[in-house]
Amino acid sequence: MSKSSRYCIDCKKEISSNAKTCPFCGSSAPLGTSFGCIGILSFAGGIALIQSGSWGWGFVAIGVTCIFVVAAYGNYLTSTTAPPDSENHTNQDKRSAKQPYTQPNISQYWETTESVPVNTSLRLNYTDANGDNSEREVRIDKYNGSCYLNGYCNLRKDIRSFRIDRIKECIDIDSGEVVNDIPAHLKRKYKSSPGYKLQATFKNHQDIIKVLYYVGKADSQLRAAELKIIGIVVRKLAQEPSITDTQIKKELQKLQMPTLQVFKRAVGRIAKSNTDNLTAVNKAATAIVNTQKTISPGEKEALLYINKVISATTPK
Repeated sequence: MSKSSRYCIDCKKEISSNAKTCPFCGSSAPLGTSFGCIGILSFAGGIALIQSGSWGWGFVAIGVTCIFVVAAYGNYLTSTTAPPDSENHTNQDKRSAKQPYTQPNISQYWETTESVPVNTSLRLNYTDANGDNSEREVRIDKYNGSCYLNGYCNLRKDIRSFRIDRIKECIDIDSGEVVNDIPAHLKRKYKSSPGYKLQATFKNHQDIIKVLYYVGKADSQLRAAELKIIGIVVRKLAQEPSITDTQIKKELQKLQMPTLQVFKRAVGRIAKSNTDNLTAVNKAATAIVNTQKTISPGEKEALLYINKVISATTPK
């Protein structure tokens, strides 16, 4: 704040130190300067009356002086302090620095270990900390289940954060759906996404994934042709044809390379649950091995073990 300005004690906006009324809200609260001027004139008039012999009126004028001086000083102390809503505009929309954050009472918030892909566009009717209302179109790529949305705001042409409890209305631009529960809506978006189905498949069919991954890496490297066969199996299990081999490769890279013992235990569990599943896995594993002209010792051992288990569990 400059030396020649202060703040209105009603609307908290910066005004000229000489302003008699606030130009923003019309309040007369900024009249500290006027109070001071009137006090000075009253004091001068009181002295003049006393000198002329009018003692009574002179003391009355001095008394009035004291009243105006106190009023002016009180107004000065109040209006020269910074307003309580000092804002930080660096990377996000205006948010009150002194306003205490209160967790919104929305039961649908959900926790994740990391931000998950939701890939949706929302039209928001948003009210910021100052009470200013605006309409925003925001692209939300990921969401972490918290009470904040982070996304690219078309209005500001930058990444912005929005407190969900300050969103007065929300519409899914892609579907036109009016969204009443934003966290639950984004959770549904995530669960219907190929990324979620891929992760669920790796979790629910981890033994099949481990066996095929072991066979594919038995010669120390997973080639594109081998990955393609694993991709066919994964997409069938997930019932999601849009899952890409690149996505599958990223998920495989998160796994620890199975040891021979882990591979054998996985084969055993598949055989116990459903022999037909193990037969299908054996077919995929054979196709992986056949992508190369030569079979490595590790690949050969893996295929022999799978066929041995199938023979042992197949009714005679």
